[in-house]
Amino acid sequence: MKKILVVSSNSIHLFNFYNLINSYFDHIDIVTDSINEKYNYRNIVLYKYNFSIKKPFQFIISYFKLKKLIKTNKYSIIHIQQITTAALLAILASKKSKIPIVATAWGSDILLISHRGYFYKKLVKYVLKNVDIVTADSEFVIQEMNKLTKQNIDAHLVILTNLHSTPKYFPKKSKIIYSNRLLTPLYRIDLIINAFEKFIKDKQYEEWKLIIAGQGNERHKLEKIVREKKLQNQIEFVGWQSTDKNNEYYQKALIYISIPISDGTPTSLLEAMSYGCIPIVSDLPVYYEWIENNVNGLIVNDLNSNFIEKALKLNPIKVWEINRNIIEKKATIDVNKSKLEQIYNKLLQTK
Repeated sequence: MKKILVVSSNSIHLFNFYNLINSYFDHIDIVTDSINEKYNYRNIVLYKYNFSIKKPFQFIISYFKLKKLIKTNKYSIIHIQQITTAALLAILASKKSKIPIVATAWGSDILLISHRGYFYKKLVKYVLKNVDIVTADSEFVIQEMNKLTKQNIDAHLVILTNLHSTPKYFPKKSKIIYSNRLLTPLYRIDLIINAFEKFIKDKQYEEWKLIIAGQGNERHKLEKIVREKKLQNQIEFVGWQSTDKNNEYYQKALIYISIPISDGTPTSLLEAMSYGCIPIVSDLPVYYEWIENNVNGLIVNDLNSNFIEKALKLNPIKVWEINRNIIEKKATIDVNKSKLEQIYNKLLQTK
């Protein structure tokens, strides 16, 4: 019997990962720090443990609970999602078990968390050096992990995707621009609003709408900016969206925008590419793995320019044809499920 223990914070990334592995394993247990009823894990037991080292007493309790869980269940593999204190907890609790461990970097853990200070840098390095295999969603993140550890770790490119396939036909588009990243400073939604304001000053674009999905601690601030600019009729905040509703917006939107300060490979970018949105992204190394500037999307160097208008110069059908081919080759569930199964087979054969 193949049994896996997954240790992860509870988010869309965990849910996508679960859908990649659920047909491979006979038994799956998930240890997480919160229960999110948005995600249906179909009769899988979720154990809620504290991952925060800022609560040392609870962290120690979690350590002993996790150690007991590992000893009792004799898992074939432990897979950690995101290299944070949750990963540290899992490694410490499984120290004497000799169970193979896989860790998946989400991007922010390597590109941001490891730079927060001495402790977090040491934590990330410790995790990377104490697991058997690491996966990441971009070559850039893998390069950064090698720099951090000063060695070539056993790392594999795997995308935590929910894409079964791409649409067969180019969707019917509307005059909609779609942004669905978190409403936090990292994602610079305020700059997207400024860019949209600049774009619609030209009367030929005044019928366009900007749809902002997602939640975050800047929502009220961003809504205030929109009110002050008197753009309430053209900018709509729609909050968190279900998968079906999210896909509806991708189908309608001609343009997708994501201009964060730092990023791994965002699932939303891949979804937007598959549905024929022209992607506009910030000038970050990871985006060059998916976008060739002015060919299948726009990579923005000057965020004060009228970059939305510039994106409209691209032929949307040609952009979609290129992106559809990229997604089919690199980012579907079948492609990445196969990659994970090869990793697990390798570990189970050498166990």
